[in-house]
Parts: sequence; C-alpha cells; structure tokens
Amino acid sequence: MAGPPVNPVLVDLFEGPKVDPNFRTISIEITGSDFDDPGQAPSDQKIANALSVVWAVMERYQIRALDVLGHSEIQPDNADPGKKFMALMRYLLGVKALVEGDARMKYLVFGPFLEEGSLPERAVQRYFEFVRAYLVLVDLPVSVYAWEARSKFWFVMDQIVQAPLALPLISQGCFPIFGETGHPGSCYLDPDNHEGLDIYPVGAENKLDWQQRGAYLAVSGACVAVGENHGFHHGKMAVFRHRQPDGAELLTLYGHLQALAALEVGKVYAAGTRLGEVGSLADGSHAFVHFATAYGATWDVQLRQNPNVPLSADARWVQRHFLPPGEFLRQVVV
Repeated sequence: MAGPPVNPVLVDLFEGPKVDPNFRTISIEITGSDFDDPGQAPSDQKIANALSVVWAVMERYQIRALDVLGHSEIQPDNADPGKKFMALMRYLLGVKALVEGDARMKYLVFGPFLEEGSLPERAVQRYFEFVRAYLVLVDLPVSVYAWEARSKFWFVMDQIVQAPLALPLISQGCFPIFGETGHPGSCYLDPDNHEGLDIYPVGAENKLDWQQRGAYLAVSGACVAVGENHGFHHGKMAVFRHRQPDGAELLTLYGHLQALAALEVGKVYAAGTRLGEVGSLADGSHAFVHFATAYGATWDVQLRQNPNVPLSADARWVQRHFLPPGEFLRQVVV
C-alpha cells in the first residue's frame, strides 16, 4: 500500500479554484521571523505555546497533522517560520500524541500512515520517519544534523523501533592509521572539492609493518556500506554510521583501501577495529587511507547512491555535506 502524499492539502490548494490559500486555511501567527536563523530561534516556551495552540485547533476542527503547514510551504518565497521549525513542530505533535494517549488525536497524527494488516506501532514509526525524510528532502544535510541534535530525534526513534542493538554514542576513539602519520596528500577543501583527509603511515622508505598498513575504525559505529569504489578514491571503501552524544548522527568513510576485513553491513563495531589494508599508488609508494566525515543526511541524498563527491562540487557544497575530518579526530582521539 502506497504511503500518503507529503501534504494532501497542497494538492487541493493549488489544483482547486484559484483563490488565495490564506482564505482556505486557519492561520496561527507567531511573533518573530525565519526561526531557522540561530539568532532568531524561538524560546522553548514560545515553541511550547505554539504547540499547544496547534494541538487545540487540530482537536477542535479534526485537522490531521499532515495538513498543518508552514507559511513557506504554501508561499515558497516566504522563509517563515522555517524548515527546521516545521519539522520540529511535526515531531513534537507525534511525541505529544504518544504521551497524552488521546485516541482521536493519535488518529489525526498517525492515522494516514496506517497500513492494512500492519500493527498501529508501524504507523507511528512511519510518521516519525516521514518527518525526518521530508526535512531531508527540502533542506541541507548540515541543517538536518542541527535539527537532529535539537530534537533528539534518534533517541526517540530508538524507543519507537526498540532495536535490539542500539547505536553506541561516540566517545574516545583512535586514529585511522597506526603509528606515525603524515598528510602530504590532499586535505579537507584542498583542493576545493576534496571532502576528506589523505592520511599516510610513515615508515622507513615506506616499508611498513602489518600494523602500519592497517586502516582502523576511528569510533564505534554501525557499518552501512562496504565494497569496491570506482570513483575518485579507487580501491575498496567502508562507511560507518555514528551517533554523537547530543543525538545527531554522522558518517565516517574510509577509502583507497587495498583489502578489506570481513565486515558486515548492519553490524556494530568497536573503535579500533581493523577495517583492511591501505592502498598504494601505482609505483607501490605512498600507502594511505582517505578518511572523511559526513553529516548523517548526506547518506540519504548522496552517499547511498554514490560514495563520491560530484564533479561539479565546490567548497560550499562540501561544507554543506561533510564535516572537517581533522577537527573531528582532534575531538575524539585522546
């Protein structure tokens, strides 16, 4: 059974009689503007007040959560109230429906996601997945990353899905290469479209022992992809998903590997796990691992289909999709 449209009321607004959408909606005005700007973000109290009003209007007029829209979703040239703000409101409506337990309100929030023959719990999961997926669709990975931290989205999803093996929080980690290292190759944004850091193990005339030739998992996380890469970072590649203590998720990528360990997608590995062996250039010199860190949503919009940076990417594109890997390592490696 196909899922519901993103916002059914939009079809009615724009394919129905040509009238001003403002005359076919109930408007709730909130003081302030462009709440996605950190300098103009509303207080927790203002968010709670807005949520209470939205909830009361939904209850009185039997309005579904899917039909609660931000002004910018009806009038695209208007930035108010903000993409992350609307995602937060939809997320909080879901949380409130779970906590309060009102059967009618639960149906208004989760009802459109009920599938024939499936349990109601699955509709709850699909609703929360939709909230994040819609934000991923309309906003940038760096913004989704900030929203995940603000909303604690993944912590709530853990409770809803009740996964048997929760993703561990990032704590102390290790360097991706054993022993002394160097960086004579490309760095983050040098050149502009380089999203990672090329890390070289240092040995006498590049005669490296077994440990030095290994690539190691920087922090504990779940393997999401492993295999051959035919793009910029030729050779084998492994990608892992990690969760920050604040709840946001990120990825680490290990490319230019000559050989891979027996890694399984979906399995959680501890920091320091040997991932494989670093590759070398055609002349056998300069063994190195290409290490990069990406925002979690970059997996959804880019890395799931192609683990390489697009040819047209510039520094601005990289900064919206990838974190500085050197800064990340300095934070986790003691």
